[in-house]
Amino acid sequence: MTHCLSDGLVNVEYDDEEEFVYSEEEEDLISSDGVQSPDIPSSSKLSQSQKQANSAAYDNIDEGDDYFLDGEDGPPTTASQPANKPWEVDFQAHDLSELQNRQEEMVNDLEPLLAVSRESTALLLRSYEWKTESLVEDYLADSDKVLTKTGVHAHPSLPSIETGDEDFTCEICYCSGSDELHMGLVCGHRFCTSCYETYLTIKIQEGESWQIPCAAPKCKTLLGDAPTRLILADSKEMLSKYESNLSRSFVKSATTLTWCPAPGCEYAIECLVPRSAMDTTIPTYTEDGNEDANKSISDARAQLERYVHYFTRYNNHEQSAKFAQNLLEATEVNMEQLQREMTLSWIDVVFLKNAVDILTDCRAALKWTYVLGYYMVSDNQKILFENNQSDLEMATEQLNELVEDPSGLTGIEKIKPKILDMSHYVKARLDTLLTDTYQGIQESRWQFED
Repeated sequence: MTHCLSDGLVNVEYDDEEEFVYSEEEEDLISSDGVQSPDIPSSSKLSQSQKQANSAAYDNIDEGDDYFLDGEDGPPTTASQPANKPWEVDFQAHDLSELQNRQEEMVNDLEPLLAVSRESTALLLRSYEWKTESLVEDYLADSDKVLTKTGVHAHPSLPSIETGDEDFTCEICYCSGSDELHMGLVCGHRFCTSCYETYLTIKIQEGESWQIPCAAPKCKTLLGDAPTRLILADSKEMLSKYESNLSRSFVKSATTLTWCPAPGCEYAIECLVPRSAMDTTIPTYTEDGNEDANKSISDARAQLERYVHYFTRYNNHEQSAKFAQNLLEATEVNMEQLQREMTLSWIDVVFLKNAVDILTDCRAALKWTYVLGYYMVSDNQKILFENNQSDLEMATEQLNELVEDPSGLTGIEKIKPKILDMSHYVKARLDTLLTDTYQGIQESRWQFED
């Protein structure tokens, strides 16, 4: 408990001209803490009631308390701590070792009550997703039913790797003989250590460390820590994965725990809020070294934005190419209308169909130029390629607007030269882009990313 000795204990009011002197208790306290008294007058003007109030206040202070004067370094008082904002929650960060310690504490607390082995207690807790109250309630009501349902034996014998049994035959690979190393569980099923190691490796890689059954078909007996560690004693990497999976299943089962969302962070966050609230309120535990994680996030965001840029333009031209058929049908209707109303021949209006055909070719070419550009390494050669691409794209859009606007067809004498000129220009830009792209590939002018 911390006390502030300025005006916190007793609020003493006095005029500026009055002189102040510390009481004997105050002087002893200040000298013991090594704090020098400020320059103040030496004559006493405190009233008797004020001295009694000070003395009574000091009597209420425990001898073991820490004391700090205003301006002196020390723990802040409770009143000085800012309150959380409405959207803030208190939380704690736990690393893997702390999570393992918490699991061990829960096992140690429950083992005497269930009266089973420590390993069996851990298996029961995992089977019940670490819900202690539900486990205790069911176990005290019918322990045999719980043990049968979960595949746990109350007091399993310690596992051991054996050899020398001439009658042994592995039920998986069918190796046999007295030279084969094998291990059996309390259920009576025995397998060679090689098959067991392969079986455990597959289960651990699938994330099932917390509840691995016997390798025999339809057998519900669970492998505990002891047989698993015995089989994987020479595989430190797989044992580490096994322990990590156990901690992850523990966090997943806990209602107040969730993993920190920062990339690569191995800390679990404990909040005193329902798990459903963590979907929107998740504090991130940061530490030295998170700069690399932040850089990874920035790099990933930049790559995503780059992909979206190229895909959007690819998709736009692909959709425009699909609409070209509708545009062609509308153009043919306009051509027939012009022939009827203005007594024109097919030759006079065929420029409209030719313009639509050019647009279709340009859309197909532009679509695939964005695929090519996405994989190009950024350099001067890519800039030249993108300039040709941009010129064709702008010209294509201008021609598309001319063809799609039916209002200009009433004055065909004016619109025809514009469409013809733009069609020739667009076709020339298309030829330039395709020719340059072909030559660039033949000359290995561009470099491509993996």
